[in-house]
Amino acid sequence: MSQRDLFKQRRAQTDLALETLERIARLVDAGEPPSAQAATTVAFLAGLEEAAYDASQVSAGEPVLAACVEARQKARVLLQKLKAALDERERGETAAGSVFAQTAREYVQLRREHMELDDRLLSGKTRGANT
Repeated sequence: MSQRDLFKQRRAQTDLALETLERIARLVDAGEPPSAQAATTVAFLAGLEEAAYDASQVSAGEPVLAACVEARQKARVLLQKLKAALDERERGETAAGSVFAQTAREYVQLRREHMELDDRLLSGKTRGANT
């Protein structure tokens, strides 16, 4: 599998996980408890973030990648907060549901903004490579 194919596959997986997280957040906002799928989705996204964070450490001194490292660090904190809210909700703390929903929205926004940055950077590299 080429690097570009791997990127596309990971992007599709991330998009699906973000859509799932948004859907779960809407349900939680409507008063439903987080489903078992919430924990699975958060764990999946955490795995992606950890892999991306590790990869970004290789060239963290480059200005563009330094921004990526910062975004990955923020994402990791939000994912930890999501996991903690799920754990609290499981213990019966109903207020944790609103924390989960708000944090999910923050995480999705952060990831989508970062994905847009990735798209701009990749399109710039493609144009530069073709000139």
